[in-house]
Amino acid sequence: QSEKKTIWLPHLSCSCWDSGIVNGEKTKTNSKPYMVSVQERNKETEKTEHMCGGFLVSDNFVMTAAHCVNLMVVVGAHDISRQESSARKIDVKYYHIHPGYNSKTFQNDIMLLQVHDSQILLYCSWVGCH
Repeated sequence: QSEKKTIWLPHLSCSCWDSGIVNGEKTKTNSKPYMVSVQERNKETEKTEHMCGGFLVSDNFVMTAAHCVNLMVVVGAHDISRQESSARKIDVKYYHIHPGYNSKTFQNDIMLLQVHDSQILLYCSWVGCH
């Protein structure tokens, strides 16, 4: 019989809320029209701020992380650090959170956002989704 040994591996990731992109390359405007900014809405001021990334799954669904709450979806934005005329804010109708999501461990941290009507692809077709 062999003896079982526990091997501890260090967790080597570093996470900062506002870390930015390291060694990235600037993309062309609207080259990734399926990408969206998932923004948190401040209930008192009604202002929104980028919280999570997401991507279009279908005509009215966006995939994002389950820990993102009180949201609005922004499509057509290239530079989320400034106001752009190409950006369009769309309200979320339903939050479909993975049934096994654990907010303490972030296990199954995935969610589908259902937006009102089919506004996303109507807009997306204008900016060039294929």
